[in-house]
Amino acid sequence: MVRWTRSARAWAAGCLGAIAVVVLGALLLVANAIAGAPPRHEIHTPGARPVSYQIADSGGRIVRGRTAPTVSLDEFRCEAWRQGGQEVCPDPGQLSTLLWPRLEQAPATLYLGVMWTSCLPSPGYFNVEYAAGTLLLHCFDSRPWFVWPLGGPHYLFAAPSIVLVMVPMTDIPPGRLQVVYEERVERWLFDAVDTSQLGAVNVSG
Repeated sequence: MVRWTRSARAWAAGCLGAIAVVVLGALLLVANAIAGAPPRHEIHTPGARPVSYQIADSGGRIVRGRTAPTVSLDEFRCEAWRQGGQEVCPDPGQLSTLLWPRLEQAPATLYLGVMWTSCLPSPGYFNVEYAAGTLLLHCFDSRPWFVWPLGGPHYLFAAPSIVLVMVPMTDIPPGRLQVVYEERVERWLFDAVDTSQLGAVNVSG
């Protein structure tokens, strides 16, 4: 008959515990892979209300780099131009032919340069809310834990560029408005959330 010392019993128990954890983790991962991605849905923050928006076509020109919120389309174009490394902007008339050439200044409109990496702001993947002096931009998606092959679309990430989002401010109270951008990828069990401050702007009455 084999006699187990206290240290041997502790070692055996530790090994069994580690094996159980590994097996349980593997079963959870397999279950998540089989289950696929959870249903994709808009993000709704308690106490916030939905806000309408439009996404503008850049005219085929890629603009990279962060821009601050502004109510001036000319100012937005100029700041986007500077992100390309140029210190001096062309005059507004010339610049309007280079960046977002189909747009004209709209009254009471906020222009936002939303950077995207894993999530492209587009209908069905993006929603906007307002709550207590804060504009919340949600770029969302849902994915399974594993995608095979690994070269599939969920693993293709372009270099960051900006998408112009236009938000009418007719229903937003006057005052200082903070703009927050969130990228959210929902998976079973755990979500990946990245939040950043885009800046602030004064909303006139």
